[in-house]
Amino acid sequence: MTMQLLSVFNTNLAPALANHLWQSTAFAALVALLMPLLRRNHAQVRYRLWMAASIKFLIPLSLLVELGGLLPKATTLTSQVAMYSVFDVAGQPFSEASMPAHLPLWMERMMTSLPMILVAIWICGVMAAVLVWLRRWGQVSALRRRAVVATGGRELAILRALEERMQMRGHVAMLHSNELMEPGIVGVMRPALLWPLRLSERLEEEHIEAIATHELMHVRRRDNLTAALHMLVEALFWFHPMVWWIERQMVKEREHACDEAVVGLGCKPGMYAEGLLTACRFCVESSLVCVAGISGGELRKRIVGIMSTRAARRVALGSRLLLAAATVMVIAVPIVFGQIDAGLRGSLPAMRPPAPPPPPPPPPGFFKMLAN
Repeated sequence: MTMQLLSVFNTNLAPALANHLWQSTAFAALVALLMPLLRRNHAQVRYRLWMAASIKFLIPLSLLVELGGLLPKATTLTSQVAMYSVFDVAGQPFSEASMPAHLPLWMERMMTSLPMILVAIWICGVMAAVLVWLRRWGQVSALRRRAVVATGGRELAILRALEERMQMRGHVAMLHSNELMEPGIVGVMRPALLWPLRLSERLEEEHIEAIATHELMHVRRRDNLTAALHMLVEALFWFHPMVWWIERQMVKEREHACDEAVVGLGCKPGMYAEGLLTACRFCVESSLVCVAGISGGELRKRIVGIMSTRAARRVALGSRLLLAAATVMVIAVPIVFGQIDAGLRGSLPAMRPPAPPPPPPPPPGFFKMLAN
């Protein structure tokens, strides 16, 4: 039984996992190479690219290849085999791992138990990541339960006016809290704005308006949902350092994107920056990624960006078409290769050369001659 598990691990699981990690790492590295080219464009573009790199860890290209195999097979394959082979080797460099026939006894025992050890370590890492997130989420949930739903006050009036101005769908509940956690959006499906009451004493109405606009932009962009999705990626691939680096990039770009939106809606940069600094000095940052607050990212660079009069450039039409084409290719190329692969498998019997004819039987007197 153990040898069967080792055989399945070597022939299927290990190569598939290695190829998936290679493809996801290469895709994230490509996104990182694009970042310097987009540094003068809107942060929303960069955030979407990092989000795509995160989602790639959840979507193996082998699934798209299998989907392509279900489509109608290509009829002409001769001009596609060479290109398919090149991309197949580049996209899936890891193949079946075979174990040598003769190994020392201690090494054979270690190799047979290796798959179970690796699975056990992976499960322990997943459980540790989930427990950490649950502990932090429990702290935020406790803050939410102790908060009181706001029924009046200048903060609620400003929030409702902003919702009407921004044409938000529905209302975002405001929760007044006596804690010192920074203003933030809590909840994924039913987001609510958690607002520390003692912070209002230190802010003017323009400060509150700018901070509330920032939080409403998090709601409109569904940042808590995308952050929760990346938390799933981190739990499953906790051993990969790039997923944790992608989290930092996503948080940085999402806060830059909200800052650009707040200034774009007409808030005074000076009042907005002053409100952020006051809130960050007085409040404590949330420890949960999927609670979108105001102090994420590099605050100093954010303040410089807010106070800068240089507006971010829109992505040119050619660049947008190039990004759209690259997105389509990431999805379409594996499907096409899966179709080609299925066509090649189906045509192999026809392409195989005919078997040579059997040798003629020996003459009747052949065996007599041997006997003599």
